[in-house]
Amino acid sequence: MRLTVYSVLLLSATGLHAQNPPSRSLPGSSVSPLTRMFAMPDDPFPLSPSGFVARAHPASPAGAISVHQLAIPVKAIKEFQLSQKSFQVHDFRSASAHLEKAVRIYPDFPEAHNNLACAYIYLREYEKALAELRQVIAINPNLDTPYNNLSSVFFSLQRFPEAEQAARYALELNPQRSALRYDLGVALAAQQHYTPEAVEALRQASIEIPQARLVLALVLSRRGSVDQAVAELREYLKAPDPAKKQAVQDWLSDLVPTPMRSR
Repeated sequence: MRLTVYSVLLLSATGLHAQNPPSRSLPGSSVSPLTRMFAMPDDPFPLSPSGFVARAHPASPAGAISVHQLAIPVKAIKEFQLSQKSFQVHDFRSASAHLEKAVRIYPDFPEAHNNLACAYIYLREYEKALAELRQVIAINPNLDTPYNNLSSVFFSLQRFPEAEQAARYALELNPQRSALRYDLGVALAAQQHYTPEAVEALRQASIEIPQARLVLALVLSRRGSVDQAVAELREYLKAPDPAKKQAVQDWLSDLVPTPMRSR
C-alpha cells in the first residue's frame, strides 16, 4: 500500500500469493482462455496489482522523522514490524494478530489500520477490511492508498459502482499513479462500461503495469476493436507473466482465426 509517511520499511506486493485465492473473472466473459487467464490458481488478485498488500513509499531510515512517527509507541512499532515478517511468509492470520495489537496500543496508527485491512483481505474478511480502511480515512482523509484499497475490497464484494467511486476519489488525490488508473479501468470493465474513458485509463496504466494490456484487450474486443485488442495481446506477449502466457496465447488464437487452408 502507499501511505505518505511510514516509520519502517513495508513489504512489497511483488511475489506475495494468497492461499486458496479468490477467482475474480470479469462479468460477461465468455471466452474460455480469458476466463482461465483471470483465474490463475497462483495469482491471488489477478485484476488488481495495487490494492491488496502493503506497497508503500516508505520514509528512509536516514530521513527526517515526522511528528507522527515520534508519537507512535515503541510497542506498537514492534507489533507492526512483526506483522511484516508474517506477511513475508504469507501468514496473514499472524499478521492480523500483530496489527490488531498495534492498533489497540495506538488507535491513531494509520499504517497499521491500513495493513490490517490488507491482512483481512487476504483472509477474505472483507467487512473487517472495510472497517479498518474507514479508520485510516477518519485519521487522514487525504491519503490515496486507503481509497485505492477500498476500491479493491468493493471489487471483491462485487460492489463495482462503489469500487469505481473509490478509485475515482483516489485518482483525485493522486492523479499521477498508474495503478489508480488501472483500478478505475478494471472497475469500469467489471460493470461492462467499455467506454473511451476505460480504454484511456488502461492504456495509460499499461505503460507501467503490463497486465493492464490484458484488461484493455478485453475492453477493446467488447467495443468491437478486435485488431487493437490483438495488438495489445501481442505486445503483452513480448514479456508475459509465465503463468498467464498460455492462456493469453489461447485467447489470441480465438481472436485471430486460422485462415482456411486451400484444398
